[in-house]
Amino acid sequence: MKSDSESRKNHIFFKRETFETTKNVNLKIEHLKLNNSSIGRYGSIDHNGSTMVIAKNDQEKIIVLNQYRFPVEEYILEFPSGTIKNDEKPISTIRRELIEETGYSSKSFKYFGEIYESPSYSNERIHLFLANNIFKEANLLDKDDDEEIEVLFFSKEKIRDLIFSGVIKDSATIAFFFKVYDLI
Repeated sequence: MKSDSESRKNHIFFKRETFETTKNVNLKIEHLKLNNSSIGRYGSIDHNGSTMVIAKNDQEKIIVLNQYRFPVEEYILEFPSGTIKNDEKPISTIRRELIEETGYSSKSFKYFGEIYESPSYSNERIHLFLANNIFKEANLLDKDDDEEIEVLFFSKEKIRDLIFSGVIKDSATIAFFFKVYDLI
């Protein structure tokens, strides 16, 4: 299996265009010559990266957000997550996002690596954390103005049932849940 640097080293990038830029992403088009000499034009989303947390209270209930997601035009059940700002460290991002989105915090965050959510069109890396014994940090949520979020608590078994019944559709939430299933 080739490493990332080995597989890209023979690709020749001869044109890169960046289009719309938002606070979280850039849309880019790259023209390149592949190892087999064919020419490709590829669109992708350039992303700063993000974090996600499974946050569990002392009653073994896990926070799940019911959040409106504009690209799919529906409310999605997902674990708390957020975009890394500039040179922010992932641990700082997830601490900030957990408080902003839920009003909860934890003294202990355990890192579980990273995943790519959609590598066919985005370079977004999601850093995964587990937080136990969460506690109420703030009465008022400091969520972004463009977020509609409802904070819910479910047991591990209920989350599994919501995944298998198709109610939870967020791929990062599903992947992370089963990655740490035996630990939560």
